[in-house]
Amino acid sequence: NKDSLLKIINNYQLNDTLQCQRLSLLIELESDHKIWIKYNDKLTSIASKGINNAQKDGLERKIFLKYLAIAYQNQGAYYNYTDDYPNAIAFYQKSLAITIPNNFHETTSSNYQNIGTAYDFLGNLGMALSNFNKALE
Repeated sequence: NKDSLLKIINNYQLNDTLQCQRLSLLIELESDHKIWIKYNDKLTSIASKGINNAQKDGLERKIFLKYLAIAYQNQGAYYNYTDDYPNAIAFYQKSLAITIPNNFHETTSSNYQNIGTAYDFLGNLGMALSNFNKALE
């Protein structure tokens, strides 16, 4: 639950990959986007630093890339919730720039679906449909 995760994050020295995992779970459990976006900022920071410090082709770097892609996707969702669809699309595309070359298929599909939804809200049904089709692929 949220309280347990917060206690672990705040009271224990976790390695950075475990910290990313816990923050990602906490974000999923929190329904208030004004609260979880703060956790997402921390996730973005830890993942970015981890990428820079990890071996270029190592497993640890791939884990940090996964969490940075998730953090960008979360940022896109935040912009969706605040009706800022162009910025939402931009962050989903930043996430795609990580997920596609790293074969993070589930997150790639989710990004395309979210981009399609943002275009739907913007009234651009052609782009919405195109992105929904990419999500299915």
